[in-house]
Amino acid sequence: MNAFIDSQQLVSELLKTAHSSSNSTTGNTSSTKVVPSSTIKKSNLTQWQTIQAKGRVRFVLRNNLSSYYIWRGELLGFHYELAKRFAKENKLRYEIIVAPDNVALLDYLIDDKADIALGFLTPTEARRAKGIGFSRPYHYASELVVGQSGVTGIETPQDLKGHKIYTRSSSAYWSTSLQLQKTVPSVKLIAVPENMETESIIEAVADKKYDMTIADSHIVDLELTFRDDIQSFMALGEPKAQSWGIKAGNQALLKEINIFIKKHYKGLFYNVIYNKYFKNKKRLDQQYKGYVAEIESGVMSPFDDLVKKHAKKYGFDWRLLVAQMHQESRFDPNAKSLSGAQGLFQVMPRTAEQLGIQDMHDPEQGIEAGIRYMDWVRERMQADKIPKSELTWFTLASYNAGAGHVRDAIRLARKKGWQDDRWFNHVEKAMLLLSQPKYAAKARYGYVRGQEPVTYVREIKRRYDTYLNISNHQ
Repeated sequence: MNAFIDSQQLVSELLKTAHSSSNSTTGNTSSTKVVPSSTIKKSNLTQWQTIQAKGRVRFVLRNNLSSYYIWRGELLGFHYELAKRFAKENKLRYEIIVAPDNVALLDYLIDDKADIALGFLTPTEARRAKGIGFSRPYHYASELVVGQSGVTGIETPQDLKGHKIYTRSSSAYWSTSLQLQKTVPSVKLIAVPENMETESIIEAVADKKYDMTIADSHIVDLELTFRDDIQSFMALGEPKAQSWGIKAGNQALLKEINIFIKKHYKGLFYNVIYNKYFKNKKRLDQQYKGYVAEIESGVMSPFDDLVKKHAKKYGFDWRLLVAQMHQESRFDPNAKSLSGAQGLFQVMPRTAEQLGIQDMHDPEQGIEAGIRYMDWVRERMQADKIPKSELTWFTLASYNAGAGHVRDAIRLARKKGWQDDRWFNHVEKAMLLLSQPKYAAKARYGYVRGQEPVTYVREIKRRYDTYLNISNHQ
């Protein structure tokens, strides 16, 4: 399975790097080439050209129900799916960065830590003055005054006299509240922490910790699918346009974003994912209630406690192992491959027998077998003096393809003049070459389908990075 990146595209990109003798390569909208970062820095490229040259686009999002989240180990979210589609159509890899708060969401663009910000951003003069540029609209939302259920007598803005409105000072809601104060001066405006999501503010309103707040109509609709302790009183003004955010001045990137939005806005793909995340009541009832419970406890998978138990024993980060487990079995204890590998970590029966494991379909035994085997593989890679910072990736590659093939790739990388102790963009390139007859014939362990371990390691790293980002910002 390849949830994040087209395998053939990855192989093509890495082999282009391997065979490139040019000192500078510029991509375009129909093809992607990867060039050394040192070359990119010396080139006078636009941001879009830099994105193409690197073959990667960086999206910054917030971890919330309307953008990007984990549920039962799966990465989900309306903006996450938009980001994936944009990258796929432009033949790019993508990186998801989780902003720690809503100010950082835009600061990351200014500081060149991300290329595109997604999060139902309303273009405001304050944001433009900060240096943020905006795409054409991809969504419209009304700003609604939200309060506790059971409250009556609030039908017009004048009825808000004496009430307190809680919202983030960096949000477009704050600007709307300032305008409201001009007509209803007795309305009190109170700033909440910048790392509070709108959903969390609504939760505080429902719990009677806050009086009222302002929220976009689609967020309110989403909340009302699984709660009855809040209500919407009124809309403040006309629906507002919402856009993708970039650093101002990057016109080539803006052009590509606008092409994408024009192609998809209100089209089949857009409508399907919008309905999936905001309109499908059956799905929302089932998933979001479970998500709220899981996210509060930091759950990554149905087997977190078992993974933590054995990960600690063998000195692994449990989130890495959960990412690997997802890649191996999609958390299905009864999974069985065509080659006969079984259980959550897809261990071969003979290996399980050598480890003293009897029932690979029992979750705890399957997890123990996988982690113990990872530990054994890691020891073999340590014997090859792989640096600690790289050991995880070489271990995963060996787990997938076998240590012998990884050692062949190390030797080939050395011959090619690449770093033989770095996996990404070095030894992984050699691994890809080992699927070619002229290289396989000279390898000690012969032919290997190199794209499988390359994709395997990249998939796990991407998911692991995401788990780290989300768990660190919960």
